[in-house]
Amino acid sequence: MNEIWKALHDPSVLGIFILSVILVLDFVIGSQRNLQLAERFRAWARSSLSGAEGNWGKPKASGFEAVIQKPPLPFRKMFIRSIMLSREVLPLWILYIFQGRQDLLIVEASTRKGLKGEVEMIHPDTPLGRKVLKTLGEEGVWSKQDIGKGLVLMTRGNIHGLSLEKALAAFVRSYGESVRRMSFRRKSPQALTVVAVDGLGPKGTQQLFRTLERLVKLLT
Repeated sequence: MNEIWKALHDPSVLGIFILSVILVLDFVIGSQRNLQLAERFRAWARSSLSGAEGNWGKPKASGFEAVIQKPPLPFRKMFIRSIMLSREVLPLWILYIFQGRQDLLIVEASTRKGLKGEVEMIHPDTPLGRKVLKTLGEEGVWSKQDIGKGLVLMTRGNIHGLSLEKALAAFVRSYGESVRRMSFRRKSPQALTVVAVDGLGPKGTQQLFRTLERLVKLLT
């Protein structure tokens, strides 16, 4: 102990010791914070699908995963997961804040019936939005319209007369900034949604799942 105490009188050794303690504390606190948030997001999703049968995985610092074998109609199967930002390393966490990154909730679902049209809703000026737009451009002609909150709605197929904008209006008005992608395609998974879950809250998460149900019913 005396040797350790003497070594700590060396400024360089003391600095390394203090930095090590800070990094350990940061890792522990960041991991616990991520675990708390994963538990919260899981609870929001689970309460939005009350009565659905599935396997809700145990929350971890990296997020949670759930496989819903019997989701509400019109879905056949649903896979839900959260992707948590790393809060265990302070410099990396600060970088994420400056980059505007957020924790994500991803919902993938297959439907009981095939879709008669295809829909993509994205923020076109984000990295993900630009990537999706490039892919859509390679697939053929899509109709495009602005629907507010910086979002564009891309459609193709037999959707003439469908009130897609009306079905989306309330959710876009309240939570449009949280949407990263909302996709409905003929190939599996027919429904794919990526949202920044932080800004939803329990009410927004419930509205998200109700909006998905309404849109799939319109498209089938």
